[in-house]
Amino acid sequence: MELSFIEAEKMGLKVEDLFLISFSKIDYYVTFLQKKYDSKGVNHLKDYLLCIVSKILDMWESLFLIYSNNKDYVSCCTLFRSIADNIAIIYLIYLNKNKEEMYFRHYLFILDGVCTRLKALSDYKQIRYNGAIKEEEFIMLKNQCNTIYKSDLEVKNYIEKILSSSPINKHTEPINKIIANKNWKYKNLISLTDNQMKWNELYNLYDDSRVPKIIEFMSSFVHGLSISNIEQVKDNGLFQPLFEISLFMLKKVFNAINIIFCVDIDQLDLDRKYHVANFSAIWDMTSDNYHKSLLDRVSNILNKN
Repeated sequence: MELSFIEAEKMGLKVEDLFLISFSKIDYYVTFLQKKYDSKGVNHLKDYLLCIVSKILDMWESLFLIYSNNKDYVSCCTLFRSIADNIAIIYLIYLNKNKEEMYFRHYLFILDGVCTRLKALSDYKQIRYNGAIKEEEFIMLKNQCNTIYKSDLEVKNYIEKILSSSPINKHTEPINKIIANKNWKYKNLISLTDNQMKWNELYNLYDDSRVPKIIEFMSSFVHGLSISNIEQVKDNGLFQPLFEISLFMLKKVFNAINIIFCVDIDQLDLDRKYHVANFSAIWDMTSDNYHKSLLDRVSNILNKN
């Protein structure tokens, strides 16, 4: 069943239309900001953050395409859970007001990812050619693994040196353990036990008690629990809650961008540029009644002045 969404109805829109408008604004901002912050280096936090946001936007676009093409609810919920995790990571690491700790968590986060890939590649030297593919292809693949492994090992060693000399690192036993475990989800810098946040705790960073419950429901589809096998009626109403909570989360992403890139946004005059560039498209999407209400409000303001 498709329920009414009052804010959208005022404009003659559906909730997915509001989603597209909000999505397009963030995408517009990120496109401009990446012209300035385009480094792929792990030392450039703003550049790295924009890569995360760009990845989130790609997942949201994929979610919308799945919804539009074949209404695969399980896949949409699975993508949504990943989006929620990525936004929580942004708030945990990159909105930390303590700059030294922000860098400390960031490097732990990178170290965790690099070590995960090193572990996956750890046995590549033992692989022997068995004729299943062309020998030249086997050699190319093995050389590729070798290049990636060496590169990741260099990054690992580099980051470990940075963490060792970090102002946060007082070389206490708890901090040594945090670094050894690549524990970027640590709760504090003094505990030896029970010092890693669970994902549900990270979802509390959304500052809304409903969010952890919603994401917990989505996790049922990620892990293939029996609820994901229940046959769903493929209508728009089934997906409406996904777009409504997506609007909330898009706002969280936009708030994060505005906090971290406030100076750049002002200097680039992005808010005005976005509205100029997209005014006609948004105007065409909204209803005549909404146009009239906007014009009435403007008229009232002018009359008061």
